Amino acid sequence: MMATRDASSYEYSIMLLSQAFRFEEAQTRFLEMRNLMKASNQDNGQISIPNDDEAILSVYMSLARAYALVGNFKSCRESANQAITLASNSRNNNKDSLGKYGGKRSWKRTNENKSEGIDQHGRRDVSNQLFRSHRQSEFLREAKSLLHLCSLKLETDDDHHKKSLAYLLMTRLLYFSGGGTTTRSSTHSLQNQHKMHSEEKKELLETLCLSFGLGRLTPSLSSSPDESKVPSTESVESFVGSSFSPIDNKSGYLDFKNIFGYGAGSKQSKKESTIDSTEKSSFFIELGAGSGDWIVQQSLLNPNPHAKYISVELRADRVYQTFIKAFFASISKSIDKTEKVRDMSVCCVGSDCESFLKDRIPLNSIEKIYVNHPEPPTQTFSLSSSSSTDVVKKNNTNNKKRQDEEEPSHMLNYNALLTASQRLLQNGKGELVIVTDNKWYALLICNTLQKLLSNNPNLLKQKPIQTHHKTDMYSIEDFYYKFNDKTRYFSLYEGQPGEEIGHFTSDDKTSNQGSSYFDRLWRTGAGKHASQQKRFIIILQTASDSTNTTSTKPESKSNKKKKKKSTPHKKNINTKKKIASKEERMNDHRLIAAAKRKLDQS
Repeated sequence: MMATRDASSYEYSIMLLSQAFRFEEAQTRFLEMRNLMKASNQDNGQISIPNDDEAILSVYMSLARAYALVGNFKSCRESANQAITLASNSRNNNKDSLGKYGGKRSWKRTNENKSEGIDQHGRRDVSNQLFRSHRQSEFLREAKSLLHLCSLKLETDDDHHKKSLAYLLMTRLLYFSGGGTTTRSSTHSLQNQHKMHSEEKKELLETLCLSFGLGRLTPSLSSSPDESKVPSTESVESFVGSSFSPIDNKSGYLDFKNIFGYGAGSKQSKKESTIDSTEKSSFFIELGAGSGDWIVQQSLLNPNPHAKYISVELRADRVYQTFIKAFFASISKSIDKTEKVRDMSVCCVGSDCESFLKDRIPLNSIEKIYVNHPEPPTQTFSLSSSSSTDVVKKNNTNNKKRQDEEEPSHMLNYNALLTASQRLLQNGKGELVIVTDNKWYALLICNTLQKLLSNNPNLLKQKPIQTHHKTDMYSIEDFYYKFNDKTRYFSLYEGQPGEEIGHFTSDDKTSNQGSSYFDRLWRTGAGKHASQQKRFIIILQTASDSTNTTSTKPESKSNKKKKKKSTPHKKNINTKKKIASKEERMNDHRLIAAAKRKLDQS
């Protein structure tokens, strides 16, 4: 039985062909798609598919991105202008029909919220329409950016452009199939690890050639009719002028020196450039980076010239879009002569987050790990069936199998948070920053962290944040755990993330720089949390030297006597400070509660 063709199937297949720089096949498929839509409009009994302006718009943008990436700015202009015309007409004349056809996976609904879905059907229709309108706005925004890129005086040396692009594909786009776990196993012996990692590099190169267009850039295969043929590693390295070594042969970890080190054509020697570009560098990771809006803007706004960013996202199309945005950002910088195109400061990784951190990132190596608006476990777990505390209590067992069965599926589970914390720089130099709009999920993460720190109290601690009117952040709930028979706590904050937690924003208030896709979506009024201006923020740092120390040097008798004499006085001071601090927090809670009551009454 032949599967029914629809617009979304064509849309996705053309996107994949464009992504691989197979432009002739993409255009042929696009023509077939439009002819089938015309047959549907004529209603002449031929095989057809319903007209879907949104799918056509998406196809134009897929082509425009890919044309711009390879330096074909004439074709990029044509596709971008077509997208702008279609988006403008659709927004004005045909809003209701957008997104009517083509499938997007629906949310699972548990028995508890079936009635809620029926009651809120009207609100969901309005939200859907706002979402579709926002998607068109995003296409318009990107199309205009591509036209601006085409208008700039870019390099005309086609060979040099291809070499630069090929080099960046080899070093800044790494897609580990199967979430990075396909060929890795704890049963491998040390003797076989070198061979295993060599095979992994071949798989990475094959993916780049077949799925991301690297093979089409290599002269030996650019005109080959066999699209399944992969160039040898040697031929690609010879063309680019650089070796392909993104992962270390012994450990399998990312090799930061080879990824962010020297580029082909650099006047510096490999050794000099590598030392200069990596030993001074600070490394930042964003987990669940989506299409890369936030992390690419952060790479532009961060005042630290040695900041290097790594985006981690499972979906290949989003990894590709992140790479495109980072590549165009590096082009803009090269035009401003602030850096070379090949100095692109974002590496785009396709992988499951937990396995990537565990298998690809060494311990004690990352300055900050960011998670922005992670997906809550609401598709497989009913929010109304249990509180976030109850979910964590169900996992409060030493039986790992039972933990895996009970905990709802989501990115920031216990093991993922543990793995992420262990990759941070130690002694207070590493930070974990989580931002979400969903308070229930924020509480679930806090309860999970509370359990994590109860079991590993010397792993993380609260980062001191000065909560005043300038930060627009304040603590709304504290979570306590034991450390060396003492009680410690960390806080859940509410407010707007800013530079105090490493979220850089542009001074231009009308600019979208520093914002994410979700921030722009909420401004349209779409989504459950659109009206909510505040975000829920968790920020922890690695424990300092003193907190990591499990034993101390024996004290001399004289020191013991001095300490004994001063203890009562110090104890009174500390007690007063604790009481004052507690009273301040209680007063803050009272003020917040009073403000909420006034709002409810009004």
